[in-house]
Amino acid sequence: MLVTVTFQDVAENAKDGFRAYLDQKQTRLEKLLSHYPPDSVSLQVHAVYFRHHNAFEVTLQLGVPSWDEGYAQATSHALHKALDLSVDKLEGQVTRFLDRKNSVAR
Repeated sequence: MLVTVTFQDVAENAKDGFRAYLDQKQTRLEKLLSHYPPDSVSLQVHAVYFRHHNAFEVTLQLGVPSWDEGYAQATSHALHKALDLSVDKLEGQVTRFLDRKNSVAR
């Protein structure tokens, strides 16, 4: 899986921890998408810190062959929690996509 991470207004010390935590979480998506070639699946992660609200927003965009795009966005006061919520949403979308794909193939 090709992963691209971008940050906006996120502290430097939080970026490394976020990347390590993302590596743990992306294995959940990789297991679901294991039948696709690794170089054909892309994940774009964008993390933004809103100072006025003291909140983080994490946006995930997943590109998979034969699927337009998976998109999940979550906001929380903790960066890891925003990532957890968005990964959960995206995992649900991928599961539904694979269920529909498998039911059509039968």
